Amino acid sequence: MSANTKHIVLVNHTRELHGSEQVMLTTLRLLRAQGWRVTLVLPFNRPAAGLEEAVGTDAEILYLRYKNSGEGWLRTLIVELYNLPALIRFIRWIHQNRLDAIYSNTSVTLLGIEAARMTRTPHIWHWHELPSAAFGWPNNSLPIIRYWQRFTDRLLFISRTQQQLWQRALGRNALTNAQVVYNPARTIRVTRTANSGTVRIGYIGSFAERKNLPWLIQSVRRLAAQYDVRLSLYGATNEQEIAAMQALWPDTSAMRVQRHTSEVEKVYADMDIFVLPSLSETMPLVVLEAMQAGVCVIQTDRSGMKELMHDGEECLFVQPDDKDSLTRALTRSMDAEYRNAIATRGQQFAEHWLAENDYGRSIMTVFNDLLTHA
Repeated sequence: MSANTKHIVLVNHTRELHGSEQVMLTTLRLLRAQGWRVTLVLPFNRPAAGLEEAVGTDAEILYLRYKNSGEGWLRTLIVELYNLPALIRFIRWIHQNRLDAIYSNTSVTLLGIEAARMTRTPHIWHWHELPSAAFGWPNNSLPIIRYWQRFTDRLLFISRTQQQLWQRALGRNALTNAQVVYNPARTIRVTRTANSGTVRIGYIGSFAERKNLPWLIQSVRRLAAQYDVRLSLYGATNEQEIAAMQALWPDTSAMRVQRHTSEVEKVYADMDIFVLPSLSETMPLVVLEAMQAGVCVIQTDRSGMKELMHDGEECLFVQPDDKDSLTRALTRSMDAEYRNAIATRGQQFAEHWLAENDYGRSIMTVFNDLLTHA
């Protein structure tokens, strides 16, 4: 390996494969395309769930025993004590290896910023969460994140809405090294077939409480009294999650609950309407994927997408506080001509987004600027 080869360490909060990991994988591959050496730090005490397989041989992996911070100051204090052996080992490893920068993925991962400060290594911190208990940062944890964000060299947000919410939570003197880098969206290619019968409604994502899936199930179940509809949910991680959702609508001919799938093109091809009923979102890539696939999108207005899209144009926005708003939007979308018009404008928007939003150029500019001025 050349003496001029950059060595970048990526610190992740889990061994599972979700939205923020997809972004990190894109970053990893961009770094590798530059010929740089990449090491990925993962929590050894978490069960593997697809991330290592996706990484393959693109990066070396360093396993350390650490947990996520946040969820209250007391738990964070306990976690930091638990993480201390991992931090010491990580610092020793940094001293033994030629290291140019540390990149921390997600705000709940403090291991990277702690090691960066103690070893004076340039640091990039990529936040995907919002300042709320649902994302691990209730109000009594905010002083912790307010303290540590001061020491990062580059703080990345994935939407302006997200940055504004954090600015409001942490105070006007915080986030001095912050900028917005919109997430990359995968290119989805779907061949759709005409469907003149059952209206197919779908969801892809985690089954976390903040995703608000019971609201979706209840709304579609109410709709089924008047229309021929079918609901498909993808993203369960275990049988308990499947059973919990199925209990809300036991009619298996009307609702299917499936595990996570990597064959998203097939799933989108079997949808007429995609619904994201979340209580809060930062920048959900599934919305752009569904739009690319020519699917009519209904999503809540608690999302960074609200700064980019318009209600009744590229998508339909609903309000979680108004429990009837989703039923009304779904009812409007039973008209095939109406939902197809929304889907067409959404697809045009997604294509424009892919052409204009160059994540690779943006993130590599961050790395190159950091390393040039380090």
